[in-house]
Amino acid sequence: MMTSTNGTLMDFHQRYLLALQDSLVNPDTVRPDGGEESQTSNIIISEIVRDARLGMLARTWGISIAELLDIHYQTCEELVCSDRAAENHQFLRSVLSDYEQFSREYSQPTPAENFRHLVENIDEVFWLIQVDKGRMIYVSPSYEVVWGRSCQSLYDNPQSWLNAIHPKECDRIQATLPAQNHGNWEQEYRILHSSGLVRWIRTQCFPVRHSCGEIYRIAAISEDITQRKQADMALDRSLSLLQATLESTADGILVLDQEGAILNFNQQYQQLWHIPSSVLSLRDSRLAIAFILDLIRYPEEFLNIIAQEYQYPDRLHHYAIELKDTRVLKLVSRPYKLNGAIRGRVQCFSDITAEHHNAKLLESLNESLQVTVTEQNAQLQQILHQLQPSIQESANYS
Repeated sequence: MMTSTNGTLMDFHQRYLLALQDSLVNPDTVRPDGGEESQTSNIIISEIVRDARLGMLARTWGISIAELLDIHYQTCEELVCSDRAAENHQFLRSVLSDYEQFSREYSQPTPAENFRHLVENIDEVFWLIQVDKGRMIYVSPSYEVVWGRSCQSLYDNPQSWLNAIHPKECDRIQATLPAQNHGNWEQEYRILHSSGLVRWIRTQCFPVRHSCGEIYRIAAISEDITQRKQADMALDRSLSLLQATLESTADGILVLDQEGAILNFNQQYQQLWHIPSSVLSLRDSRLAIAFILDLIRYPEEFLNIIAQEYQYPDRLHHYAIELKDTRVLKLVSRPYKLNGAIRGRVQCFSDITAEHHNAKLLESLNESLQVTVTEQNAQLQQILHQLQPSIQESANYS
């Protein structure tokens, strides 16, 4: 700290030591050219340490405030150890205490330093643009990672980030750019990374206004959302496949959670029960049940069915439900699990009207056949009974 190629720090140290020995100093009179005015200052050194003119003194000598504080500390230590400082020992110790407190406060990062440290250590890209000149004031280093292009290229040409936008997104984004100068702007778009990979970006812009309300800068944050987009697209594909599977069956499917909220259903379910979309859109199975009760011939039995499902959630249930319009629906209700735990139920409704009527008809035919067979057996028994004497007489003759 005390060495310098031009001797500035060493020279300043000697002059500062002389000034401190008098216990008074005027920072305006301590100059690098060696000139000192004869007048003394009534500013005590401990006040100088806390005074804003500390920065002026450092600038006068072309050294940093940290270097100045170190010199001040070392000088005070020298005076404390010297014979001349006997009567000022307490005063100089106070100065050292003031210095240590000031040094701790001064060593704290400024808001600007904190902000720069933040934006230079996050994955998101931070931009700051001057509106009237279109000049790029600042872009964080993460731009080089996300875009695969240098920050300097953006300083040289603030519009160069647009060159990376995917051709299918370019016209759309270009059309929205004027809105940046009038308020908040938020867009999601694809870019072509310098590696050739496609990346999804989400950019938000915020206007920075003068006290008069005029927008003079645009602050923006860009985030690489490629992973989120890929996850969303994979989920969309899975849901689309699931919905296609649901719609491909002739059965009506209703998926419920444990609280009875409707998670999913297919169009066949809606058509089987003639439930309006306005009811199903509320995703409340209680409203759907209230609607279909008017269609069921024996509503109390259906309510008992629902109660049993909640009473025995782990069981597979089979029911036949007769409707007032002569249709018959078969209900197969089974639990669905996630990670081994029951999360709800899947209800499958099939229109078995034809099968039910055929079964009833077959049952009726069986009953008729049984009656016919019984009647014919009775008639045969009667005929045999009537023929019995003749048969006995013929046997006697023989």
